[in-house]
Amino acid sequence: MNKVTFVRKVQDALEKRINLDRDRTERMIGAVFFALSARLTPDEGEQFIAQLPTELKALWYHEVATRLGQGEKAIVKLSKDQFLEKIQTEGHLASSADAEFIARCVIHVLKEAISPGEMEDAVAQLPSDLKAWVSAA
Repeated sequence: MNKVTFVRKVQDALEKRINLDRDRTERMIGAVFFALSARLTPDEGEQFIAQLPTELKALWYHEVATRLGQGEKAIVKLSKDQFLEKIQTEGHLASSADAEFIARCVIHVLKEAISPGEMEDAVAQLPSDLKAWVSAA
């Protein structure tokens, strides 16, 4: 799946509730990557994004660099609520409900782009509340 297809699939999923242009959709994908990269070990993050197209890998690396540049640790323990709060903050969203809906849409498309085994490996690193939520997305 290339970046254009990935972004379009996320936009299609979002249309049910939120209408975003391509640039804003990419920023929301970046916000989810920002939060997800905080929760995975660097090695798991590398394995996770290895299956993504180069343009999406670049977005992932940009988000990791931004996060580390803000002084965050490589791995941050995040509950589901903290994960969604991070997406809400990074995405400049008005509500946690919007953050949750957007995150579900992005994760759903990620599940199409990443092999089931790699998705399971990534999900295994999450705390139980976030693990259950991501698995259901």
